[in-house]
Amino acid sequence: MNRKWIVGAFLGGLMTLSLSTGEAVNISYQEYQMNDRVVITVPLIFDMKNKETEASINEYFLESAKKTLNSIANKEELLKLERFEFISDYEVHYNEEDFLSILQKYYVYYGGAHGNTHYVPYNLDMKTERRVTLPDLFKELLD
Repeated sequence: MNRKWIVGAFLGGLMTLSLSTGEAVNISYQEYQMNDRVVITVPLIFDMKNKETEASINEYFLESAKKTLNSIANKEELLKLERFEFISDYEVHYNEEDFLSILQKYYVYYGGAHGNTHYVPYNLDMKTERRVTLPDLFKELLD
């Protein structure tokens, strides 16, 4: 079994991930920058066979970034803080057996002793081209 683990090295904003089926998933990124202290980077998937699914996945990441930016922009008191910082990035964690796993990372710093990090996983079954969530992996408990 040939494992392929890739963590966050993106040259020129484009990375090709080889799936175990021999197909490839291409991932680029889009960066939203309000200033040097507020930067959001989101992955964008392209060249999938199902363009509707591809658009849906990308829309999810883009809308999430836009909501976050709007939330920050509407809180002027945050932007006035001298040490406020909000950085979002992602890592591709798993690419094997027709699954792709992307971890979206959010870091916020308000000027205290340390910042806070929040992670949001995004797992994709490449055979069905659907997002996989925890309930998809486990059967409901029976009485």
